[in-house]
Amino acid sequence: MTTADPFGRAIRDFHRGEQDEPLIDRDGEETRVHPIEDFYFGTFDRDSEQGAWCASWLDGALLDMGAGAGRDTLHFQEHLETVAIEPSAHLVETMRERGVRDARVGDMFALRETFERDRFGSALAIGTQVGLAGSMQGLRRFLSDLAFVTMPGASAVLDGYDPNHESEDLLGYRADPTRGLAHRVLHFEYDGDVGETLYFRLFSPDRVREAAVGTGWSVAEVSTDAGYYRLALTKELLVVAAVVRVDLLHFLLIGRFDLVRACFGRKSEHGEGGARGIEFVLVGCEVGRVERQS
Repeated sequence: MTTADPFGRAIRDFHRGEQDEPLIDRDGEETRVHPIEDFYFGTFDRDSEQGAWCASWLDGALLDMGAGAGRDTLHFQEHLETVAIEPSAHLVETMRERGVRDARVGDMFALRETFERDRFGSALAIGTQVGLAGSMQGLRRFLSDLAFVTMPGASAVLDGYDPNHESEDLLGYRADPTRGLAHRVLHFEYDGDVGETLYFRLFSPDRVREAAVGTGWSVAEVSTDAGYYRLALTKELLVVAAVVRVDLLHFLLIGRFDLVRACFGRKSEHGEGGARGIEFVLVGCEVGRVERQS
């Protein structure tokens, strides 16, 4: 990784009123002025259709991955415990100056090394940075790591560009003959600094569904808008009864399932965005299944 961070530095300078040159997105000879104010310095509108949809899926301690200048974190930290991570020290500095209470330098693709198991109840990654996973295998690894740091029954909202939609006007777009996949390549330039080349793998919602298999996540809902989408994932919890106490094991061996059953109960949680029910009773060899109701 290069030490230059034109992206983070330009956004920090904009925040401080010190930006004298534009931030440039470049793919070869093709360039675009990056719309810093529009992308990072608006406000999260919880009353809009898109904002209400996003907020309805987030509950419990929230991890905002690739939080940028803290636009979404500034809203959600007033409702939930919220931790914002960014690989750019300039952006972390910007978030703290703007009032983000817990902003940290961190890599969304190194979650296991950063947070303990079951740390968060929900997660957010808005900005299409999930594409930096680079491949289907990389996306599976990211989702598995995200499952590690989120609680049973957690939820997540991610976004991306759908390769199945006409996307040739997207800077850096590269088509792929495989349905549901494409590429995007670009880098940033600002005030003499040239950033590293970024490689995004674009995944359709169906490809995300495919990658989620076996990770503990499933795609619960997709919201689309002309080739751009946001999707909500939920962790489907299988309650596995591990009987390790000698007395419970004894009850099982002698067939006294009524006594084992008495050791298990019922729990119900109701949070914003719908009820999450957890119910399990050990009956013979059956194990209950937990589902989210929206």
